[in-house]
Amino acid sequence: DEPLISSPAQAKNVIGVGASINYGNNEGDINTLAYFSSRGPSIDGRIKPDVVAAGYSLLSSSGGSDYGKETCGFDSRQGTSMATPMVAASAALVRQYFREGWYNSKGTAPIAEDGFLPSAALLKAVLINSAQGLQG
Repeated sequence: DEPLISSPAQAKNVIGVGASINYGNNEGDINTLAYFSSRGPSIDGRIKPDVVAAGYSLLSSSGGSDYGKETCGFDSRQGTSMATPMVAASAALVRQYFREGWYNSKGTAPIAEDGFLPSAALLKAVLINSAQGLQG
């Protein structure tokens, strides 16, 4: 496949998010990048996307009107816009892990005086280095 990473995903200091296939949709293996997801490398040769999360055939809230009456429901959606919130939530948890001092606690209880404000580069590095590679 030809590399296809567009701006802003190919910028150096952003976390470029790709979308993978999901379990249970009979469309393929979760270890496969979704057909619509950007794929690298970037123009200067860096591996992109930085991380990938489920982004195909997800249920998302939807609203609408049914004969003039407001309705709420669910629709099946796909895209990196569906995968990105999962990565953002993971980054928030990693940030909390460092802020509260869990990293040095051996899993017992956070050590508040060890907590610190992690840099964006550290958060990105932890997300990338804790991910599993896709097979397909």
